[in-house]
Amino acid sequence: MKFYNMKTNSLNRFLLILILVTVVFFYLMSVNCGKDPVSDGNKDTIYELSLVGISDTFFGIKDISISGDYAYLGGILTPSGPVKDFQVLDISDPTKPIQTGVVSTYRVNGIDISGNFAYLANDYTDLKIIDISDPNNPILTGSCYTFGRSNDVFISDTLAYVTNIEQGLQIINIADSSNPVYISSFDSLNVAWEVFVSDDYAYVTDMNKLLILDITDIYNIKYVSSYISRNAASIYVLDDYAYLVDYCDGLKILNICDPVNPLLIGSYDIENAFGITVYGDYAYVNYQDGYPLNSGGFQVIDISNPLEPEFVLSHESPHATRKIVATDKYIYVSDYDVFIIFELITRLE
Repeated sequence: MKFYNMKTNSLNRFLLILILVTVVFFYLMSVNCGKDPVSDGNKDTIYELSLVGISDTFFGIKDISISGDYAYLGGILTPSGPVKDFQVLDISDPTKPIQTGVVSTYRVNGIDISGNFAYLANDYTDLKIIDISDPNNPILTGSCYTFGRSNDVFISDTLAYVTNIEQGLQIINIADSSNPVYISSFDSLNVAWEVFVSDDYAYVTDMNKLLILDITDIYNIKYVSSYISRNAASIYVLDDYAYLVDYCDGLKILNICDPVNPLLIGSYDIENAFGITVYGDYAYVNYQDGYPLNSGGFQVIDISNPLEPEFVLSHESPHATRKIVATDKYIYVSDYDVFIIFELITRLE
């Protein structure tokens, strides 16, 4: 006859249950490790724009560049008095942008900043260079004739890449800011609007196409390929993607791993899209319903998945929105006659 120790069996069962509970607990902890407990997948992210600051000291803003605590604005005219088409604003306190300096250059279409200099694509057939080392006293230091109206400028090292109505893309040596020197050009045959330089290539919006040009030899710019688009207006390049804005078709995302064969992989329809900037996982696309004073605004598009860009939010304006610059904290917008600073706020519903 066998005898069973009931107390021992009960203890064994208890220990077994304790071990199983412990194993399950640590498994669940390992699965959820690093996850935000409030981000359970059932909540939606809400995006909001918060107005931070505004300046109405300018009229006809066409481009913006941000560097440090300063915003650089270029445009076409002022309501009265002398033409002040290049302005410097102190934005160290974003709630109160303050004008610190102005220069009269006659109609600025595009701006890029590098070091202590601002480079202006000027409507009056030249590239102008402004010394901005003293924001309270910007000074014109040099210029280079561009044989026609300049629309945009992109600075890379000691070279300026300038788009031009008559000459297409031009390359200018800016090593000596007081004496910039023309190097070469590529005739795009249409109207070259914007240019973006990445590695050995220049990407140029040229009315009905995006041009990709090999600039390895700056004295001999070579055609690589083109992507046909009904009304190519603006371009931004990041990593292996070109974000093209078409006035008729909105946002187009191209895979440019092979510059010879750019491939459309994603798109998002935005009427009258006019410009684009990209920061992080978002594309900021501005639009205008007419020129120059009709309504406009901008849309924020999530491009974290370039195959399926998604709408985030939009902002409408009674004026034409010409340019946007985004940073990790703020969104800077030229709303034709005002300069506006927004903050993009996200929260869970």
